[in-house]
Amino acid sequence: MLVQDLIDKYSALVGDTLQTDPTDFVITGLNKAFNELPSYPKLDKLFEKHYQVQLAGNNEWRWNLNQDGDYRKISNIPTLTFWDNSKAGDPCKLAICNLPNGKFYERNGIIKLKTPGRPCEYTIETEDDSTYLVFDRPLDKPLFIDYVIYGYPKNVQSPDEQIALSAIAENLILEYLKYVHYQESDDFAFAGSVFDILDNKLVPEALQQLYKPMDSDAPIIIGG
Repeated sequence: MLVQDLIDKYSALVGDTLQTDPTDFVITGLNKAFNELPSYPKLDKLFEKHYQVQLAGNNEWRWNLNQDGDYRKISNIPTLTFWDNSKAGDPCKLAICNLPNGKFYERNGIIKLKTPGRPCEYTIETEDDSTYLVFDRPLDKPLFIDYVIYGYPKNVQSPDEQIALSAIAENLILEYLKYVHYQESDDFAFAGSVFDILDNKLVPEALQQLYKPMDSDAPIIIGG
């Protein structure tokens, strides 16, 4: 959806039919929501994206998982699988062990100096706000990776930008924007009431929807 579409829904929600709130004000509130909502325990799943990528196999050994720049910061990688599709026929799933950063480098040393081949181990590491997949050796043939990311979406700058939001995320963001609206209007009593509904009712309901009983994510701890 366009950011402007969300602005229109916000304006209708707070009764600002003439859209007297400046666009920059609403965009600032949206970016606050992008920063605050994923900070609730387990609510980072609100901003989930599934990636399927083929690595060329040209001696790559370190790869940025935030390929499209959709996230300001990745908080969780609940699933990450590897497939060998270098041969004819169906891809073959590979078992590659995940190691904590310290143990990984203790075992593998300087990766780029090693002989290329099929990886046996990998680690997930962070550098500033970037998150990388690191193999224990450079790749000598194509490798297909399939993974899911949760995290903090990048900030938006313009009402003309496209953003991907689930219905659950949209509902929470609009309620958060309503809270910001009344807070900035110095109606602190009403702002507090809105935040209480958000914090004690809407967020728990969203978590119930996001994590169904059969959901058994086994997250990879970033930088573990």
